[in-house]
Amino acid sequence: MNLTDSVTDFRLPGAVREQLLQSRIFPDLLVDDAPRTLAVCACNAGAGTTTVALNLALMLAARNGEQVSLIDANFRSPGLSVGQSEEAGFSAFAAGRVSFNDAFVRGPDGVRLMPRGRCEDPLAVMREGAQRLADAPHPAAMRTLIDLPPLLAHPDALMLARAADGVLLVLEAEETRWPVAREARQRIEAAGLRIAGAVLNKKRHYVPGWLYRLL
Repeated sequence: MNLTDSVTDFRLPGAVREQLLQSRIFPDLLVDDAPRTLAVCACNAGAGTTTVALNLALMLAARNGEQVSLIDANFRSPGLSVGQSEEAGFSAFAAGRVSFNDAFVRGPDGVRLMPRGRCEDPLAVMREGAQRLADAPHPAAMRTLIDLPPLLAHPDALMLARAADGVLLVLEAEETRWPVAREARQRIEAAGLRIAGAVLNKKRHYVPGWLYRLL
């Protein structure tokens, strides 16, 4: 299985990309002072963080014609790493066995992926990886997206988010309640992190897509 096959189930160009455009996060990331490294996480599992991270990476790569780095640091549900070798990737980078650039594999359409790799102790990998990621070279023209586990269930996700310039919070339409989103926001801000924006994912459209776009 190659990377393109492994991400097929997560590529939903119509619905997800439309939601990213509606959220304003995509155009906001195109300005000069936008975060270069963005942590993507949800309040709880099932919000579609991996889908949002992948499609946002593909959209940025297509729009700018530049390579985008996508890091799978969701050790509890590493969907992006399906079919990838466990001998390299983020875990090996965190342990210092490979360099930042050598931890990536080529992905589709201008996106390179750093798969999860073998991980027996997610907490240790996140702690060590956060420091190494903060020190890693990030070219000014390159965007980096980090797919994280849901932060309310796994507060250690915020350790790795500190290596990013901002946090994109993924909310599940009709499921994520306001008190839950508020708690997530408070935890992010208490950690001294910047909230770059939010995406309302899985929003239901009760009219045809072509008509919805005209409204």
